[in-house]
Amino acid sequence: MAYPVDPSNPARYFPHTPPLSSNRNNENVVLELAWPYAVTGIGASDQQVLINNYYSRPFQYGGNNVWDPAPIQAARLGLGDEAYAGMKAMIQRYQDYPNGRTTNTNGEFEYLGVHLNALNESLLQSHDDKIRVFPAVPGDATLNSKFTLLASGGFLVSSERESSEIKYVGIKSLYGNPATVVNPWGTQQVQVRRLADNALVTTSSSGAFTFNTVANGIYVVERVSKTLGAYTPQELSGSPNNTVKTVTFNGVPRSLGSAAPYTGPMPTFYSDPNFGGVGISLPPGSYGISQMQAAGIPNDAISSIQVPAGVTVVAYGDGAFDGPSWTFTSDNSNLANTGNDNTISSFKITVVESGVTFYPDRDFGGAGVTLGVGSYNIAQMQAAGIVNDSISSIRVPAGRTVTAYQDGAFDGSSWTFTADNSNLANTGNDNTISSFRVQ
Repeated sequence: MAYPVDPSNPARYFPHTPPLSSNRNNENVVLELAWPYAVTGIGASDQQVLINNYYSRPFQYGGNNVWDPAPIQAARLGLGDEAYAGMKAMIQRYQDYPNGRTTNTNGEFEYLGVHLNALNESLLQSHDDKIRVFPAVPGDATLNSKFTLLASGGFLVSSERESSEIKYVGIKSLYGNPATVVNPWGTQQVQVRRLADNALVTTSSSGAFTFNTVANGIYVVERVSKTLGAYTPQELSGSPNNTVKTVTFNGVPRSLGSAAPYTGPMPTFYSDPNFGGVGISLPPGSYGISQMQAAGIPNDAISSIQVPAGVTVVAYGDGAFDGPSWTFTSDNSNLANTGNDNTISSFKITVVESGVTFYPDRDFGGAGVTLGVGSYNIAQMQAAGIVNDSISSIRVPAGRTVTAYQDGAFDGSSWTFTADNSNLANTGNDNTISSFRVQ
C-alpha cells in the first residue's frame, strides 16, 4: 500500500495520522521510512519526497529528545551536510564529557548510538544490498576520510577519499556471495581486480554492477583511467597523543582524566529559609538523590535557593528526576511560600547556551528573538515568532555561525554571519531572510 501523501502539499508524505499513529518523544514519524525501515533512500523514486519531509519536519533538534535519529535519516537520504550539522548540533547540546558521554538520563546510550550509526551511514551504506561508499559526506573539499566497515551480505569494505576524490574501493568477501557496488565515479569505466592474482573479474561503466566472489577473496574496484597503482603510497608516522582531553559544555570546561575546576555561575542550596544554614553551591549537571546526597545535601532538606542570572534549576519531588517538578530561574528565599519546602529529592542545573538573536529593526531594535542551534525553514522561523522578510539586525555570539537564505527552504541567495550585524541594509540583505541555519 502506498504511503499517504500530505493533503496540503503533494510533494511530501503525510507526517503521521493521529490517533492511530500518535506522536511520542518528538519523533518525526514519516522519516522512519528512510531509517530504520529502509523502504526509501538514495536512488529510490521517492527520495526527493522524503527529502522535502526532512526539511519541513515539525520537530527540529532540541527539546529533550537526546536520541533524535535525524542525522541517520539525513545520511540515508544522501544529505551529507545535514547529517554532519545534525551530529554537531546534538553533540554541542548534549555532550558533557570528553569521551562523548552525556549526563542526560533520557537516553544516554541511544545518543551515542545515533552518532555511531550516522557516521557509519555517511561513510558506507548497504541496507539495500548495494555497496555505496561515501554516500553522505559533507561537501567540504578539505575533508579527507578512510574507513573499513562491514557491509550487508558479508563484505568487509575499505575506501579512501581525499580532496573530494574517491581513490578505490577494497572488498573482502567473507562468505563468497555476489557483490553489488554502486559506481562511486558515476558512469566512468571501472574494473574489478582480484588481488590474489591481479586477474580482471569484470569491467563496467554502469551506475551499479555485480560480480561474483569467493570466500575470503579480496577485490579492488578502481577506475580504468586512474587505477590504484597511480597513487603513491605514504607511510604515516606519529606518536600517541597522551595529553589531557578537554571539552566545554554549557560554558563548563571539563577534562578527561583531570577534572578542570568550574568557575561559572552556580546555584546555592540552603537548609534554612532566607539563605540560612548550610549553603552548598553546585556546577551544572544532573543530580539524582545519590549525587545530591554525595554533594552534602540531605534528602528533603532544601528550604531556600539562590539562582544566578542565566542559570536554571529544575527540581523534582522524587529521587530519579520524577514526581512533581518546579523550575527556578531566580532566587527563592523561602520554599514554603511556593509549596516545595523540604520536598526536593533530585534536580538538574543548566546554564543557558549562547543563542543568536534576530531583530526586526536596525541597531538591534524591536522585539528580538533568540534561537539556539538548529535549522529553521520559513515555517519554523515563523513559529518561533520571526515574521518572513523582517530581519534587520542580528547578534551572533562568539563561536556561532548563521547561514541565512532568501527563500524559505534553505535555497535562493545565502549569507553567512559569524559576528554581529547592526544593519543588514549595509550588506544588501535587509528584510530578505526567509530561512536560516544556526551552528
